[in-house]
Amino acid sequence: MSFEKSVELDPKLAVARVNLGTLLLQAGEMDTAAIHLDRAIALLGHSGDAAHPLYLRAKIYTERGQVEKASKALTEAVSLQPDFSEAWSDLGNARKTMLDKCGRARGL
Repeated sequence: MSFEKSVELDPKLAVARVNLGTLLLQAGEMDTAAIHLDRAIALLGHSGDAAHPLYLRAKIYTERGQVEKASKALTEAVSLQPDFSEAWSDLGNARKTMLDKCGRARGL
């Protein structure tokens, strides 16, 4: 994979890590995808460019049943990129999942 080579040559190349994480996620390799996405998020910091890898990372959290972590990642994604409709949709789903029948957060 060319993205793997890019990451190997320059481990701080966040875009290559996001692209590699995306491909790995599509291939079902969530553990490895999470590693690259986490590193990309750290490299990008609190910038609009971090919104997409946060969104992808939330998908992994959701798949693993870690809805609270997914909600946190999605909240950050939409704060960084307010017009990110897919992230807003997933955030709504995550929040809905965290509510019980009466509309209260689980465990409260």
